Amino acid sequence: MENLRFYEVGIWTEENSPVKEKIKEFFVEILEEKILKEHPKFGRLYYFLGYIDKNRVKDLEKFLSTSNQVRQFIIVKKKEKVKKQQELSLEEKLNEILKT
Repeated sequence: MENLRFYEVGIWTEENSPVKEKIKEFFVEILEEKILKEHPKFGRLYYFLGYIDKNRVKDLEKFLSTSNQVRQFIIVKKKEKVKKQQELSLEEKLNEILKT
């Protein structure tokens, strides 16, 4: 339990990509999972929030960077579990970027 860290992960991937299910294997516990955006050319923007063992984060990063089905990704480590009203989440930041 001491190696668990709180992370947000965002990925652009193809609509029916198996990558989404593979990413779930890296999480010990997923607290939130959403599709933030769908685009005919770029696929879907997925958002995950949950706990990952800190020793597996490098493996997740390597997997995402070498996958030909992932167009872009971001991994954000949170210092602690925060309340939604206290801090802009990755989900909100991505939504703000998509508006511009």
